[in-house]
Amino acid sequence: AISKWQTEWEPEAEWDRNFNIALRRAQEKAWRGTDKFFRGCESHAREGRSLLRQLQRVAQTLGAGRIPREHLVDKYLQVFDLIVVLMSEVKFFEVKLHEYAPSIPLSKVSEI
Repeated sequence: AISKWQTEWEPEAEWDRNFNIALRRAQEKAWRGTDKFFRGCESHAREGRSLLRQLQRVAQTLGAGRIPREHLVDKYLQVFDLIVVLMSEVKFFEVKLHEYAPSIPLSKVSEI
C-alpha cells in the first residue's frame, strides 16, 4: 500500500523541483488545474497520515505478542523505516500546502 501511495518523484532531493514542475503544468490548465493539483496534494497528505496511524497500530500489536526478541527488533526497525519514509513525504506535502495556501480554504487556492 505504501509503495502505491508514494509519489514517483524520487529521489527525495528532487521533490521540490518535481513539485514545482507539476504545479506549473497544473497552472497551465488555469484555475481548475491548479485547484485539482492542490486537492490531490491535500488528499495525498491525508492518506499518508492514515497510513501512519495504521503503522502505529502495527507497532502496538507487535509489543503485545509473543515474538522472540531478535524478530521483534527486526520488525520494529522495518516499521520505523516505513514511518520515516511516510513522514518525510507527508510533511513535504503539508509544508507545500501551507506555503501556497496558508489557512485558506482549498476552494480559494486558485485565487492566489
